[in-house]
Amino acid sequence: MYLPDRIRKKVDKLAYGINSVGMSGASVLCYDDMVLKIGRDAEDHERSKAMLSYLEGKLPAPRIIEACEENGLCYMLMTRIKGKMACAGEYMDNAAELLPILADGIKLLWRVDTHGCPQQNMLDTRLAHARRSVELGLCDEDNVQPGTYGPDGFSSPKELYAWLAANRPDEERVFSHGDLCLPNVFIDGGRISGFIDLGWAGVTDIYQDIALCYRSLVNNRDGKYGTAHPYFDADALFSLLDIEPDRDKLYYYTMLDELF
Repeated sequence: MYLPDRIRKKVDKLAYGINSVGMSGASVLCYDDMVLKIGRDAEDHERSKAMLSYLEGKLPAPRIIEACEENGLCYMLMTRIKGKMACAGEYMDNAAELLPILADGIKLLWRVDTHGCPQQNMLDTRLAHARRSVELGLCDEDNVQPGTYGPDGFSSPKELYAWLAANRPDEERVFSHGDLCLPNVFIDGGRISGFIDLGWAGVTDIYQDIALCYRSLVNNRDGKYGTAHPYFDADALFSLLDIEPDRDKLYYYTMLDELF
C-alpha cells in the first residue's frame, strides 16, 4: 500500500489490522498504539484536524501524529484509544453497566467549554450541508431507519429535507460529538476511555447526541448490525441524563442524520 513519506516513516514495517466497522467510506488501519485513517473527504479531514487540535486536553480523544493530503487522498495518523467500542457484545449484554457509562459520556461532552470552539454546527450549518447532499444525490436511501422512506415515510430525500427545513425546533447549545453512535465511543475499565470520528463535533443542539446515541443503542440491541442482545429498556438513558425525553426532537435529529 502506498503511503506518503511522512506517514510511512511512522508506520513502516509495523503490523496492522483493518477496522471495517463504520460507514464513513474511509479505510482505517489499526496498529498497536496508532490508527491511520485514509479517505477522500477533504472537508471531514479539515474538520477533524481542527476539532482534535481544539479538544486536546479537554476531552479523551485521539491525538494527531501526522496529517497530510496527497494524490486526492487524506491521511491522518492518530494515537489509538484504549478499550473496546460501546457496541461490543460484553457491553450490549450488560445494559446495567453500559447505560450509566453512556450517560456519563454524554455529560462529559456537555462539560466541554465551547469558548473558542472552531465549529458551530447549529441547524443553519447542518441543514445547509443536508441540502447540498440532497442536491448532489449523495443521500443513502437504503441504509436508513425503517419507515424513513416509503408509504409511511417520506417520498425522497428532497421531501425529507423540505420537512426538516419547515419544522426546525428550538435549539439548546451544548458541545456535541456530532455522530455519537456506539462505535464512536470507547470504554475501558468501566469508564469512557475516548471518543473517535469527531469531524462533526462542535457546538450544536443538545439532542444531536442524545438522538444518535439512543438510535444506536436500540439498533445494536435489536440486532440491526448482526447479533441481537437481551432486551433492555433503552429509555432508561433519559433518566440517567436527568431529562424528560422530547420525542419530537428525537425524531427530528434522527431524520436529519439520514441526509448525512
